[in-house]
Amino acid sequence: MQDIEYKDCKIDKIKEIMFSGIVEEAASVVRTERENGNLHLTLRCSFAEDLKIDQSVAHNGVCLTVVSLNGDGTYTVTAIQETLDRSNLGTLEVGDKVNLERSMMLDGRLDGHIVQGHVDCTAVRECRECRRKHVLQIPVRCTGGDGA
Repeated sequence: MQDIEYKDCKIDKIKEIMFSGIVEEAASVVRTERENGNLHLTLRCSFAEDLKIDQSVAHNGVCLTVVSLNGDGTYTVTAIQETLDRSNLGTLEVGDKVNLERSMMLDGRLDGHIVQGHVDCTAVRECRECRRKHVLQIPVRCTGGDGA
């Protein structure tokens, strides 16, 4: 596989394939706790009881690991400072909705597209929107991190 380049962004070779990019559910944030630069997020969703410790779940497109199952329809994940710096997860508050997607099952149907859920860089939207026929394009520019 070769590297992909978008203007100033360079995306390294894809090493892991984990998600289809299809949002499964919008969970509710029920608790946030900061600890030494990390953020613990407790969320409520319909499939919380099906999750397992150390399972990967995409949260607003960012892969996070389940660290606690709380037995009340909620679970907890931890976002480290690097993740908070490269995503919108650090802005979440109690009551906010978070798009969830569980990792792909190899024996299932593949809808959408294959994505990792690992963040390489943040980007700035260069214009509100650029429409061309039936396509909505949103040009972005990388602002730093490994993708700059």
